[in-house]
Amino acid sequence: GRSQAPAPALTRSFDSDPPLPLFDLDGFGALDRVASVHPREWARQLTRREFDLLERIGPSELLRQAWAGAEKKARAPNVLALVGLANATAAWVASVVLSE
Repeated sequence: GRSQAPAPALTRSFDSDPPLPLFDLDGFGALDRVASVHPREWARQLTRREFDLLERIGPSELLRQAWAGAEKKARAPNVLALVGLANATAAWVASVVLSE
């Protein structure tokens, strides 16, 4: 096979820490109204969760449709986790819209 050069190490370069949450996630119950939380905070929290999963995805998980097929859980666990989060978020949004 063809040898590949090692991938460069990825580093985060932020000027500051992420902003503190605008509400206590642990204190937010299933019966609380979604509208009681500022939309910016929903966007922050979803973005943080998505980014945490996205940065774990390695190049091999994106090659040759590693996320499909019999060995997908072993070959692309982080891609599947990100897709799972997207699907769960979409289902949650739909249920909130229908319940409001």
